[in-house]
Order: sequence, then C-alpha cells, then structure tokens
Amino acid sequence: MSHPLHIIPPYSRSADFYDELMADIDYEGWAEYLLDLSAELNIPTDAIIDFSCGTGTLLHHLSAKARQIRGLDISESMIQQAKTKYPKHEWLVGDMMTATMPEGFSLGINLHDSLNYIKETEVLQHYIHRMQKSCKPGQSLYFDFALPALIEKYFIHQDETKHMQNGDIVHRRHKYLKEKNLCLTYLEITHRGQRVLEIHPQRIWPFHELKEMFIGLPGQNLLFLEEFSYLEAHEHSERLLVVITHD
Repeated sequence: MSHPLHIIPPYSRSADFYDELMADIDYEGWAEYLLDLSAELNIPTDAIIDFSCGTGTLLHHLSAKARQIRGLDISESMIQQAKTKYPKHEWLVGDMMTATMPEGFSLGINLHDSLNYIKETEVLQHYIHRMQKSCKPGQSLYFDFALPALIEKYFIHQDETKHMQNGDIVHRRHKYLKEKNLCLTYLEITHRGQRVLEIHPQRIWPFHELKEMFIGLPGQNLLFLEEFSYLEAHEHSERLLVVITHD
C-alpha cells in the first residue's frame, strides 16, 4: 500500500541530491565561457555575487581569480550544501527579489534559469529595472533565461526515474503549457518509504517579450546573446544571456 503524496516546496528535498540530478551540466565549461566573455567585454571579475547560487558549483568555478565571492539563495538547504562543499566562500540565505547590487562587487549574476521562476510579467519587469538602477558605473550584470525553443527541444518528452546515492528515488517529468508560456517540472521523490512531490513552475517568455523588458532605462548598455556563444540572440534561440553594463 503506497503512502499519500505530500506536496513540498521546490528544493526542500531535492537540495540533498541536486548536484547528482544536475550531473550532466558542464559548470566548468559554463564558467570558462562567462570568464572569456567578460575578458572580451572588459568586464572585471575580481568580485562576483550570485543572486541565486544554488549549491554554489558555478560560482566556485568562477572564483579562481576573484578576491571576493558571495552566493545568495532563498533555499536554506541549498546554502547549507554550498557551505559544506566550498567553505572558503561566503554563502548567505537571501531572496533575489529583494537583493540589490552591493558596493565593492564588479559583477552580479542571476543564472541557472532562476529568473524563469518569476511568473508575472510586471514582477519580472520591476525586478529587472530595480537591478539595473542598482548597478553603478564599473558594475555589470549577467541574467539568463530558458526560451521556448529549449523547452520544445528537450523538455516535452523527458520522463525519467533515477536512483540517488542517498537511497532516494526520483521520478522527473515535465508539462509544457505553451499557450500560457508555462513549464511545470514534477519531481516525485520517494524518501524512506514516503512519497513527496516538488512542483517547479517556470515562465518561458518569448525572446521579443524579454528584450522589451530590458530596453528603456537610460545609462545602460545591453547585449542580448545566445548563451554559450558570442552570437546575437533571436526568436529561435534556445537560451538568452543578457549582459548589462553601466556607462
């Protein structure tokens, strides 16, 4: 007889095996791309803050030449994982929705598709403009987004079950509501005989809608790139990287 399925907040259980679940992500290559791009654009990377750092893997790979590293995440479980993995860095529980670009940092990043978790257009637009305004001369921001082409290519038919090293069993599936620009990821986790469910909702905006949200604030230089390349993003790109620098 199966136990009832309890719905729990995102990352409250999966934080324990998040790195294992994301083992196919090339964080080192991702960091190398961001550092190379920063050098090409003359963006300093000596002090980096990540506003949604997760378990800290990407930020750690960015830290080789930095004098200061700070990671924030709203999930206490994720921050605990980061502290355990990389104790030399600064890790804080914090909400990206209220954080601002602090003095003394040259680069702020909000990656990992974290901004796709903001589901209301007005809320995202307010966040973008607030962060742009908090960015002072000499400071830069990197934001990224998953675009519809990525979801349609990789997520629609993904349905898998994995046995984690800690003994948990995870069944992951996705539901893409294209007409609502919404992707729902379901993580059904069996932990010590109890089944729990994490539901991860993400808004998948078209490229042109995202671009319109960024344009219009004076004093900002913007680049819209296909992430992991130096090419200009477009409507059929899979991922968008927005680079914000201040005059």
